[in-house]
Amino acid sequence: MENVSIMIWNNLSRFVGIEEQIFIRRRRTELINFIMSRLFGSHIGIPIRVVNSGSVAEGMKLPGSDIDFMLVLDYISVSDSYTHHPSVMIMDTTNIKPGFVRLRCHDNIILSSLLFRDTLNNSLQPVFPSSVGHGPCSTFEFELYKIDGDVLHCFSCKTWPVVAYEWIVRNRNNNWPPCDLISDIERDGCLVVPIGNPNSQDSHMQWRISFSIAEKKLFDSINHTQFLCYGLLKLYLRHVINSNTEIKDLLCSYFLKTCLFYCIEEECIICDLEFNIVQANTFGEWNSLCMELLVLSDMVQKSTSNIDKAILTVIHFRTVNSLVQQLFQQVCTNDSNKNIYKHMKEIESLIVNECMSIDKCTGMLLLATLFYLKKKYKEVVTIVQKVVKKLKCSGIYIGSIYTRVSNKQVYINKVVGKGLTLSKKFNSGIFAFAYLCRVDSMFYPSEIERELFQHSFENMAFINPFVYSYVLMFLSYFHMNSRQNMSDTLNKLLPTVNEGMPDDDIETPVAISLVEKCIHLSESLNDNRSKC
Repeated sequence: MENVSIMIWNNLSRFVGIEEQIFIRRRRTELINFIMSRLFGSHIGIPIRVVNSGSVAEGMKLPGSDIDFMLVLDYISVSDSYTHHPSVMIMDTTNIKPGFVRLRCHDNIILSSLLFRDTLNNSLQPVFPSSVGHGPCSTFEFELYKIDGDVLHCFSCKTWPVVAYEWIVRNRNNNWPPCDLISDIERDGCLVVPIGNPNSQDSHMQWRISFSIAEKKLFDSINHTQFLCYGLLKLYLRHVINSNTEIKDLLCSYFLKTCLFYCIEEECIICDLEFNIVQANTFGEWNSLCMELLVLSDMVQKSTSNIDKAILTVIHFRTVNSLVQQLFQQVCTNDSNKNIYKHMKEIESLIVNECMSIDKCTGMLLLATLFYLKKKYKEVVTIVQKVVKKLKCSGIYIGSIYTRVSNKQVYINKVVGKGLTLSKKFNSGIFAFAYLCRVDSMFYPSEIERELFQHSFENMAFINPFVYSYVLMFLSYFHMNSRQNMSDTLNKLLPTVNEGMPDDDIETPVAISLVEKCIHLSESLNDNRSKC
């Protein structure tokens, strides 16, 4: 039985994901929330709060997984008790099925859910032509950020509805959910979405109570074993139940999730089930540089490349890279002011003469970092723009633990059949490498020190070169107080992290943290501006 458990665990981890991957996926959805809040808020002209639902928001990444965006219009609220406030609508439950309400405005007019959703769905068309209305939602695709899903406008009710009060106070055998989580959910209230009871004659005037916020908080609180059980249920639904035409579509994943919550609450065995397994960490042992290059050698099977020479070349570069950062640390900690300028010039010369001759992109990023630390922000922007242009032309990316062909045709056109050794291919600009940062060297912007230390391994942080380029550019614009350029750079950085980085890559957590730092700096600058 233990072997069966191990087999199930391993296969589910492969299809559904390990804990680190789930954590990264959920952080990605937080970035998507930020994007969508800016996107729709600027279009409508009022603050928008985005609530995610669907498999992707839960951290699931199975084929066909979706993400739904609930756009909460917080400038108008809903209450289940009478109030004189003109911007508060009252939930009327008279002669209506539990779970549905009518929204009565201050002047006693009932707001039509059909009219509301059609008006707002149609308002998206001029700005986002790809949006298509279906039922209460609009299917939305925003190519710039590689985001698509269903959009649903709704209102929030800050009080917990009476119809669901039994859930708050009922006895629980398993102490799940814990009391503090229940209190938190009760404080958040619920959402009211423009969907009526389809069996009612006045369905177009009805709204449905939604507990999406509560469900997400409950789902985030379950352990990984329970998460895998839910993944197993979804796989069974998709590949077994829905393959039978007689019962297809009778069940949906929402029903399965509800059953899972009930089982956990009732002290079902899956609450205590923990497989005592030594799991293989997807982030894994750090692959040596030699192994990375041997993987690459498979791509050039008929080449006469001198692999040893190539390995020594890149090891030499990484040694020089580390030396540059160590020298800077010594300059900052030991040098007197009169020697700093001299040694800074020596470091710059080392970068230009040694690093750029082997890996130009990383060499230029080292130079841009040096200029940033010297507060030459315009020069930083100029250098980084050239780096980004070169990176876009690279055919193969060698990261911390994986090698990816990003542009196969570029590689074929530039180096295949040219009789080049692997060493010369490295020098051709066809390869892009992860940016290595020694966290004890101080050779990085001080604004991102916490993020680098948080995600370092053996004193090193591996950063995707695209991400680091845009972060340097953003921080330079931040110090130049150029808000529009900050916004434009953030718009380029967000899809880089959201779309272009695998969940199981060691570079992804630090990339997400760096994006969150840029978002925080952008918002703090806007807050300071509004106070003035």
